[in-house]
Amino acid sequence: MTPYYNTMIILSGLRAAGKTTVCNFLESEGFWCFDTGPFWRKFRDLIAPGMNVGELHFKMRNYTGDEHWEDNFLAATIRNMYEQGMDKKKDLVLSGYRNVEEALFVVNKLEGNLFPNRETSIWYVEAPLEIAFERFREREGEQVTLADLIKHQEGERQRGAEKFKDIAHVVIDNSRDTQALHADVRQIIYGRYGYPIEGNLIEGNPGGKERK
Repeated sequence: MTPYYNTMIILSGLRAAGKTTVCNFLESEGFWCFDTGPFWRKFRDLIAPGMNVGELHFKMRNYTGDEHWEDNFLAATIRNMYEQGMDKKKDLVLSGYRNVEEALFVVNKLEGNLFPNRETSIWYVEAPLEIAFERFREREGEQVTLADLIKHQEGERQRGAEKFKDIAHVVIDNSRDTQALHADVRQIIYGRYGYPIEGNLIEGNPGGKERK
């Protein structure tokens, strides 16, 4: 039987920190991961192929007169999926947000209209630049440079991505191999959401430190 923790996780971190890997591990533990990046790219391809996603959001905000158009649309989409029973019995991981205020706006919409009794926690994934660059090259190809990654990460910092770390309930140090990362994630969710684990979450889990 798949565990049900009655929780919603907001997962963030800079480019190539390992958020997708963490999402994959959480899915293997019974969570439903909704990655906003692929969602918006697919939406863009249907509505305005070739347009930058950020530009599409800007145009839609002007058209609708709603400065939170994309956040309201995303919350309504997720709510509709749950109400149709697609993921009614699964915990939600919302990944891809780089702005705290926008993420918390969606959280408020979902908590108020979908599952008000769920616990919401913020997870932040970080990795040393050299390790993030290895992942970045694996995903984007050998042609990308360290300067490319630094530029992406700096843009995310300007949007406020690192503010997630300041308020995070869980900070995951993704500087080790995937097997160790998976063990960290399992220990965090079992410890945080009431399932028995061995060892102390902080002392016995140097890769995933929970904030008190």
